[in-house]
Amino acid sequence: MFPVRSNRLKAAFAVVALACLGAPLARAETTLPAGPVTLLEHTQLVGGGFASVLDFLVPAAGTVSVVLKDLVWPDTLSGLSFAAVSTTSMLASLSAPGSLTFDVTAPGHFFAIVSGNTQGDLNLGLYSVSLQWNAVASAASSVPLPAAGWLLVSGAAGLIGFARRRGFVIKERAATV
Repeated sequence: MFPVRSNRLKAAFAVVALACLGAPLARAETTLPAGPVTLLEHTQLVGGGFASVLDFLVPAAGTVSVVLKDLVWPDTLSGLSFAAVSTTSMLASLSAPGSLTFDVTAPGHFFAIVSGNTQGDLNLGLYSVSLQWNAVASAASSVPLPAAGWLLVSGAAGLIGFARRRGFVIKERAATV
């Protein structure tokens, strides 16, 4: 009878091992950061007519907020504009200092173009652009049973099997005495 118990024990260990190894793979998912994430902070001293191309990465679908400022140092800029573009289209534009928001439907690599002119005796100006991303709130979806659940079920099955076997051994010993 000992080989039978040994086989049961081996089978129980195999089930527990599969649950331990397979459960994390069954629930592989990506977690997105909560709250606004800064995508780009850029300040630049410019002179004359200028255009700056800046790139930024958006991690997932969401809303991008842009703040464009003329920092009025050493002189005020006579023109300042912003455009956000993807590799295929223009997403949003702003033709004066201020703020705007636009939606991004998928993660990707995007570009911000800041252009303008300077004025004044020094022919210099300073601007700042800031981009922040917020995730889109997704609808609740069904959540698969996490790894802890699989481990709990396999552990409970093992304890039940162990208790049954132990009870069987006690009865067997009582019968032999």
